[in-house]
Amino acid sequence: MHEIRLSGHELAGLSEAVLGKCGSLRFEARGFSMYPLIRDGDTIVVRPVDAGDLGVGAIILYRSASGKPVAHRIVRFETNPGDRKNVAGAPLAAPFTGKTNLFIYGNNCTLPDSTAPEHDRERFNRLRDIFVRGDASHSRTELVKSDHVLGVVAVVERGAKIVRLDEGIWKFVGILVARFPWLAPWFAGPRELVKSIAAAVFHFMQRLRLYRALATNTVGRSVYYRVAGNNDAAELVSFYQYDQSREVADPLERMVLDLAQLEPYGAYICAFIRGRIVGCVVVRDFPSDVTHHPDWWLFGLGVRTMVRGLGLGETLVRLALETAGGRGASKVHLLVDETNRVALSLYAKMGFVRAVIPALQLKLDEEAARGNVRQIVLVNQISQGGA
Repeated sequence: MHEIRLSGHELAGLSEAVLGKCGSLRFEARGFSMYPLIRDGDTIVVRPVDAGDLGVGAIILYRSASGKPVAHRIVRFETNPGDRKNVAGAPLAAPFTGKTNLFIYGNNCTLPDSTAPEHDRERFNRLRDIFVRGDASHSRTELVKSDHVLGVVAVVERGAKIVRLDEGIWKFVGILVARFPWLAPWFAGPRELVKSIAAAVFHFMQRLRLYRALATNTVGRSVYYRVAGNNDAAELVSFYQYDQSREVADPLERMVLDLAQLEPYGAYICAFIRGRIVGCVVVRDFPSDVTHHPDWWLFGLGVRTMVRGLGLGETLVRLALETAGGRGASKVHLLVDETNRVALSLYAKMGFVRAVIPALQLKLDEEAARGNVRQIVLVNQISQGGA
């Protein structure tokens, strides 16, 4: 079979055209946000949305804010109280309490559009906000307007295994995972369940002072830090998992170019153990005409799971602040989810305080209004001893 590669925007356009004509679409899924039910490389079948199709637990394909297609699970609905009446002012005939009352006319292949008045079709399409979440994310939800829904994921194929998500036990499983996201690994097979339990036990141990002390005195002593160079490009691609994305044709070449362009305006500062990157952060200065990101910024702070709790994140941030200060920075900004208590505690400890950048705040407000976790700006005033 000939393979056709499409960009995200091209796939969204194709999906809208095919599904809008009551056809089905079969393609290879990329990404890990629906892991473990849908894995990178699985084949999914998407069918059109029919009346009464959308309920909590269903997985929908929708056009995201960036215009690219995303498949996530419905976790809840919200109705705008101000939209409960039709254009004439009379209440709509159907109560908006169950999934069978959410219709997406025009993409509906069971009932003709003529079964409802024009103004009712418009009302139905914006009466309810749909909130979705990837199974791999237990907290982050996203708001999806009903007219952005492209179709419903009906089948997942992995080798010879075929799972029908829209009927039988898997439909019930979808409802459970939507309500209780921590259950997702339990339905992915014994191997995934064991891995999930082992990860939970390990995360618990990392919170214990005794474990952190022992790990710091053993593993921690073998950690060293330095600015990453061209020879580390392959390691950086692996650390940030750019090699698992199809958005970039050649991630290694892109990383080499990024490293070259970053100097002298910033650096990748990384932690290594035996030549392998186990933690990293990017610090960089933006040009003066970039109003939404003025001055210096920290991005991409990450530490591998196996070495968390050893202070690597704090050391990386401190080194980044020292690097920026040494290159003339007076303050350094960063973005963080307001629900990330661990990160907020770390940054407060290191002298970061909340700030507002008007040009950026509008974008952050828009993202929050879509149902995403709100991000906030923090700043460290290096000139005042914040580093």
